[in-house]
Amino acid sequence: MSKKRRRPAPTSLAELADGVVNERDSLIKFSTALQLCPQNATKWMRFDRLREIVSSITPTPPQYPVSAGRLRHLLTNPPIASEQVISNEDPNEESFVSSVAFHGGNFRVVAGGAPEAHAGCQIVLSAIEHLPEACDSFKNAAQNDAFILLSLSEEMCRAANLENWLPAPLTLDQDLFVPSDAVLQFLSNAATFSAGRLSEVLGTLSHDISAFVSSGPLELHEHETESPTDDRVCLFPLMELSNGKLIVASPGNVAASLTHRILLYATEYGYLEVFSEFLQESLLRATSRFLSRLRWKPISRPISLDPSVRYREQFFRFDSDKIAHVVSIVDPLVDYLPGEPFGSFDASAIQTELDARFIEVNEAVRAKGTPNILHVIVSARLVKWSPDLGQLLKM
Repeated sequence: MSKKRRRPAPTSLAELADGVVNERDSLIKFSTALQLCPQNATKWMRFDRLREIVSSITPTPPQYPVSAGRLRHLLTNPPIASEQVISNEDPNEESFVSSVAFHGGNFRVVAGGAPEAHAGCQIVLSAIEHLPEACDSFKNAAQNDAFILLSLSEEMCRAANLENWLPAPLTLDQDLFVPSDAVLQFLSNAATFSAGRLSEVLGTLSHDISAFVSSGPLELHEHETESPTDDRVCLFPLMELSNGKLIVASPGNVAASLTHRILLYATEYGYLEVFSEFLQESLLRATSRFLSRLRWKPISRPISLDPSVRYREQFFRFDSDKIAHVVSIVDPLVDYLPGEPFGSFDASAIQTELDARFIEVNEAVRAKGTPNILHVIVSARLVKWSPDLGQLLKM
């Protein structure tokens, strides 16, 4: 009797996708569950790549369950856990669970691949609050999205027993953590929403939920070396299972998804340039509130200095002989592309202006008799910084 020929191991995401069409639902549910384990905080790229695979699949019946061993194998071997992916896994520098303030209270969000996504999201939501009446259509659309995504995230964290500011491991020593089948089921249930549960959490807004789900399978792209994951899935944090229920398939992308969905609205309504100005003011307000807690006292800009153009700045006195020059920088959104939420932007103009500004500030402040000036740059990450600005922020 001839032996059954073993199917060769997949070497690409597309080949792997062909082999898991009957496991799609189970892979979605259990990979979501693994993302709710703090021990897996550094493995976000692996989950994003698996999410890309299942997002490209039209589910084929019957759907079979995936064993814990099978799940571990997929997430610890190529093409998902490629050398590039593993080499890019850095220790987590923030809490596994953070908080975003919005109407009705504080909403828990899980950390993902976008550093400080909750902070950037908070700046965006604050900017929305201060928009003029002329922007009401944009404002209403953005706030509806915010309520929907943040409410689902809060309910998911509550059901999964994820406390606010839960820390993540600080090292890479932790292997992929796969809990028992019972825990996997418990966590996947926390992130899964039936029509009834959606109605309980969102009320009438549950009817608008389809906008957060891709209208069909996403074409699967093999990644170039500089892009280990496909950014498009960030805009669709929810997926529909074969039984019609929805699941928060990218728990760590909720804050980033909300940020970029709002920027997408700003683009569609033609308010992108205007909104960039409000983002600058929002960051400066947040910075001022924090510095006031340190008892830094705001002072007027030296009269010899003209207002800045590409950023916002404020001056503080924090000692009898010390003045702080605080600069807030937000992506100007000039080259923002909605389909590329984590693209870079050209910061060379900002860097050139700041180089000259620091010299002007030093001269103006010292002319008033204060010898010590501290320059502080505060940034809110909405997209990746350009290499030039990254070097500047390290100075």
